[in-house]
Amino acid sequence: MMIGDITLIVVLLLILIGSLGIVLLIVFWLKSSYRQKDLKIKELQKEIEELKSKK
Repeated sequence: MMIGDITLIVVLLLILIGSLGIVLLIVFWLKSSYRQKDLKIKELQKEIEELKSKK
């Protein structure tokens, strides 16, 4: 019985760790894509201001 209980606990722990890892990866990926969009928006705003000042 002991070996079965230990393997069950190990499998459950691995599932928990794996799901946490996937969630963290998704969160970091979303944050990085939002950062890239923010940078692009700031660059476009600078270009718009430069074009307005030229006129």
